[in-house]
Amino acid sequence: MVWGAISYDWKSPLVFLDDTGPKGVIDKDYLHQVLEPIVAPAFINLLEYDASPKAQYIEDQAPIHATGRMLRETKNIPGIPLHKRPPSSPDLNPIKNVWWILKQRIKAWDTFPQNIHNLRKAVQEESDQLQPSAWKQYIASMPVRLAQVKERKVMQIEF
Repeated sequence: MVWGAISYDWKSPLVFLDDTGPKGVIDKDYLHQVLEPIVAPAFINLLEYDASPKAQYIEDQAPIHATGRMLRETKNIPGIPLHKRPPSSPDLNPIKNVWWILKQRIKAWDTFPQNIHNLRKAVQEESDQLQPSAWKQYIASMPVRLAQVKERKVMQIEF
Protein backbone atom coordinates (compact mmCIF):
# COMPACT_ATOMS: atom_id res chain seq x y z
CA MET A 1 0.00 0.00 0.00
CA VAL A 2 1.20 3.50 -0.78
CA TRP A 3 0.24 6.66 1.07
CA GLY A 4 0.63 10.30 0.09
CA ALA A 5 -0.88 13.67 0.96
CA ILE A 6 -1.32 17.00 -0.80
CA SER A 7 -2.29 20.54 0.04
CA TYR A 8 -2.67 23.49 -2.29
CA ASP A 9 1.06 23.96 -2.83
CA TRP A 10 2.70 21.01 -1.06
CA LYS A 11 2.93 17.25 -1.29
CA SER A 12 4.17 14.78 1.26
CA PRO A 13 6.78 12.19 0.55
CA LEU A 14 5.25 8.92 -0.59
CA VAL A 15 5.21 6.16 1.98
CA PHE A 16 5.21 2.56 0.82
CA LEU A 17 3.85 1.00 3.97
CA ASP A 18 5.56 -2.07 5.36
CA ASP A 19 2.88 -4.52 6.40
CA THR A 20 3.07 -6.24 9.77
CA GLY A 21 -0.36 -7.82 9.89
CA PRO A 22 -1.18 -11.37 8.87
CA LYS A 23 -3.12 -10.08 5.85
CA GLY A 24 -1.12 -6.95 5.08
CA VAL A 25 -1.08 -3.36 6.34
CA ILE A 26 -2.86 -2.76 9.66
CA ASP A 27 -3.77 0.35 11.64
CA LYS A 28 -0.54 0.22 13.68
CA ASP A 29 1.46 0.39 10.43
CA TYR A 30 -0.50 3.51 9.44
CA LEU A 31 0.04 5.00 12.87
CA HIS A 32 3.80 4.39 13.03
CA GLN A 33 4.68 4.98 9.38
CA VAL A 34 2.33 7.86 8.47
CA LEU A 35 0.48 9.60 11.32
CA GLU A 36 3.35 9.94 13.80
CA PRO A 37 6.27 10.74 11.44
CA ILE A 38 4.45 12.83 8.80
CA VAL A 39 0.88 13.95 9.51
CA ALA A 40 1.24 15.09 13.11
CA PRO A 41 4.51 16.98 12.47
CA ALA A 42 2.98 18.63 9.39
CA PHE A 43 0.14 20.10 11.44
CA ILE A 44 2.42 21.43 14.18
CA ASN A 45 4.79 22.99 11.64
CA LEU A 46 7.73 20.63 12.07
CA LEU A 47 7.95 19.85 8.34
CA GLU A 48 8.37 22.19 5.39
CA TYR A 49 4.58 22.16 5.22
CA ASP A 50 3.07 25.31 6.69
CA ALA A 51 -0.48 24.27 7.55
CA SER A 52 -2.91 27.14 7.37
CA PRO A 53 -5.33 27.51 10.28
CA LYS A 54 -8.06 26.22 7.95
CA ALA A 55 -6.14 23.10 6.85
CA GLN A 56 -7.87 19.78 7.41
CA TYR A 57 -6.71 16.20 7.07
CA ILE A 58 -8.90 14.17 4.72
CA GLU A 59 -8.76 10.39 4.67
CA ASP A 60 -10.38 8.06 2.21
CA GLN A 61 -12.28 4.95 3.22
CA ALA A 62 -9.24 2.64 3.36
CA PRO A 63 -9.67 0.12 6.19
CA ILE A 64 -6.45 1.29 7.88
CA HIS A 65 -8.04 4.71 8.42
CA ALA A 66 -10.39 2.98 10.81
CA THR A 67 -11.95 4.79 13.69
CA GLY A 68 -10.44 2.45 16.26
CA ARG A 69 -9.68 3.96 19.65
CA MET A 70 -5.91 3.97 19.15
CA LEU A 71 -6.11 5.90 15.87
CA ARG A 72 -8.77 8.33 17.16
CA GLU A 73 -6.64 9.14 20.20
CA THR A 74 -3.50 9.58 18.13
CA LYS A 75 -5.24 11.95 15.73
CA ASN A 76 -6.61 14.02 18.62
CA ILE A 77 -3.39 14.33 20.63
CA PRO A 78 -1.47 16.46 18.11
CA GLY A 79 -4.66 18.24 17.10
CA ILE A 80 -4.85 16.83 13.59
CA PRO A 81 -7.95 18.57 12.23
CA LEU A 82 -9.92 15.81 10.52
CA HIS A 83 -12.32 16.73 7.74
CA LYS A 84 -15.72 15.23 8.41
CA ARG A 85 -17.30 14.06 5.18
CA PRO A 86 -19.93 11.60 4.11
CA PRO A 87 -18.75 8.00 3.68
CA SER A 88 -17.99 6.85 0.15
CA SER A 89 -17.54 10.35 -1.23
CA PRO A 90 -14.38 10.24 -3.36
CA ASP A 91 -15.61 13.36 -5.15
CA LEU A 92 -14.79 15.31 -1.97
CA ASN A 93 -11.20 14.12 -1.75
CA PRO A 94 -8.84 15.87 -4.21
CA ILE A 95 -6.09 13.30 -3.76
CA LYS A 96 -8.26 10.82 -5.64
CA ASN A 97 -7.62 12.99 -8.69
CA VAL A 98 -3.86 12.87 -8.04
CA TRP A 99 -3.89 9.06 -7.81
CA TRP A 100 -5.78 9.01 -11.12
CA ILE A 101 -3.13 11.25 -12.74
CA LEU A 102 -0.36 8.96 -11.49
CA LYS A 103 -2.15 5.87 -12.80
CA GLN A 104 -2.66 7.44 -16.23
CA ARG A 105 1.00 8.46 -16.45
CA ILE A 106 2.18 4.96 -15.58
CA LYS A 107 -0.28 3.38 -18.04
CA ALA A 108 1.28 5.58 -20.75
CA TRP A 109 4.74 4.07 -20.18
CA ASP A 110 6.10 2.03 -23.10
CA THR A 111 6.57 -0.93 -20.76
CA PHE A 112 4.16 -1.34 -17.88
CA PRO A 113 5.88 -2.38 -14.61
CA GLN A 114 5.76 -6.17 -14.32
CA ASN A 115 6.52 -6.61 -10.62
CA ILE A 116 5.99 -4.80 -7.32
CA HIS A 117 9.55 -3.42 -7.23
CA ASN A 118 9.19 -1.82 -10.67
CA LEU A 119 5.68 -0.60 -9.89
CA ARG A 120 6.89 1.14 -6.73
CA LYS A 121 9.72 2.68 -8.72
CA ALA A 122 7.27 3.91 -11.38
CA VAL A 123 4.91 5.40 -8.79
CA GLN A 124 7.81 7.16 -7.07
CA GLU A 125 9.22 8.53 -10.34
CA GLU A 126 5.87 9.87 -11.50
CA SER A 127 5.10 11.32 -8.07
CA ASP A 128 8.47 13.07 -7.99
CA GLN A 129 7.57 14.78 -11.26
CA LEU A 130 4.15 15.97 -10.09
CA GLN A 131 3.96 19.64 -9.24
CA PRO A 132 1.16 21.46 -7.36
CA SER A 133 -0.18 22.82 -10.66
CA ALA A 134 -1.41 19.26 -11.36
CA TRP A 135 -3.86 19.34 -8.44
CA LYS A 136 -4.54 22.97 -7.47
CA GLN A 137 -7.63 23.02 -9.70
CA TYR A 138 -9.13 20.11 -7.78
CA ILE A 139 -8.64 21.78 -4.43
CA ALA A 140 -9.92 25.09 -5.78
CA SER A 141 -13.03 23.30 -7.06
CA MET A 142 -14.08 22.14 -3.58
CA PRO A 143 -16.74 24.86 -3.07
CA VAL A 144 -18.36 23.81 -6.36
CA ARG A 145 -18.11 20.14 -5.43
CA LEU A 146 -19.71 20.77 -2.04
CA ALA A 147 -22.54 22.75 -3.63
CA GLN A 148 -23.17 19.92 -6.10
CA VAL A 149 -23.22 17.33 -3.33
CA LYS A 150 -25.73 19.41 -1.36
CA GLU A 151 -27.83 19.89 -4.49
CA ARG A 152 -27.83 16.14 -5.19
CA LYS A 153 -28.48 15.37 -1.53
CA VAL A 154 -25.13 13.60 -1.00
CA MET A 155 -25.23 11.53 -4.18
CA GLN A 156 -21.86 11.13 -5.90
CA ILE A 157 -20.85 13.76 -8.44
CA GLU A 158 -18.46 13.61 -11.38
CA PHE A 159 -14.95 14.99 -10.71
